[in-house]
Formats: sequence, structure tokens, C-alpha cells
Amino acid sequence: MHYKELCGKPYLSAEDLPEDKDVPVIIEQVTREAAFNPRTKKPTDVGVIKFQGKDLKMIMNVTNSKAIMKAYGVETKNWIGKQVTLFRTTTRLGKEMVPCLRIKVGK
Repeated sequence: MHYKELCGKPYLSAEDLPEDKDVPVIIEQVTREAAFNPRTKKPTDVGVIKFQGKDLKMIMNVTNSKAIMKAYGVETKNWIGKQVTLFRTTTRLGKEMVPCLRIKVGK
């Protein structure tokens, strides 16, 4: 069992995806909600996507939002029912490389 499963969590993270495997999903809902910000120790309003058949939601960032926007347009209501692919990779956070989730659209 992964240590994060002990406490439960509402949001998808890189550790939830298998390494070196793309995961196709269908967008069910796009909303904004308050999520705990570890830097400020306070709730922060964030964009969130829920996928059909998945319990965990994904907090959106600019990189992933732009990937979807390029394929499906700027209106998030047009993203509903569309397929995207989640994959696990890394990104730089300060001086450290950390796991992250990314979205791609198409092949």
C-alpha cells in the first residue's frame, strides 16, 4: 500500500498512475473548488477536472489546461465528454526534479 492511501486524498497525483503507461480518460466535469495549499497553509481556489469512472479529481495547472485548450477550445464546457490521456513524468520544482501528471490530447 502506498503511504498516501493511509489518509485518503481527493486529488490525483503522479504516484496514482503506472510508470511508462498512458491512461486515456473522458472529461466529466470542469469546476473550481477550494483545495489546501501547502505553501500558504490555507485553502486556495483551483481548477479541477473530474474524469468518468474515476474517484479522484485532478487539480489543473497552466501546462495541462493549455494542452486541452489547444484541442478543444477555451470554453471548458466544450471539454465535457472529450478524451484526454494522462501520463506520468517529471518537472523541475526549485532545484529538484519531482514527479508530475501531464495531459496530452490526440496521438
